[in-house]
Amino acid sequence: MKHIRKAQIVIEKQRILAVSRHRSVAKRCEICCCEIEMVSPQKAAAIASVGQRTIFRRIEDGSLHLAETEDGTFLICTASLASTFAAE
Repeated sequence: MKHIRKAQIVIEKQRILAVSRHRSVAKRCEICCCEIEMVSPQKAAAIASVGQRTIFRRIEDGSLHLAETEDGTFLICTASLASTFAAE
C-alpha cells in the first residue's frame, strides 16, 4: 500500500508603514478651496503604496492636486490622494 504525504505551506506577509506627521504641512489647496494637509510626492507614494512615477502620472492627468512652496518644493493634497487611490 502506498502512503501519500501532504504538506501545506503558508506564507504570511505583514506590512507596517509608519508615517510621521512632522513632515507634512497644512496649506491651502487651490482646487479643494480649503486648508488641508499636504505631503511630499515621496510620502504620497508611500501612503498610497505606489511608486513615485504613478504619483507624477496622476498629477499630470489632474487626479492629484499639487501646490508649490516658495522654495520650489512640490506638495500633494491629501484629500485628492485619498479620493484618487480609494477606489483602487
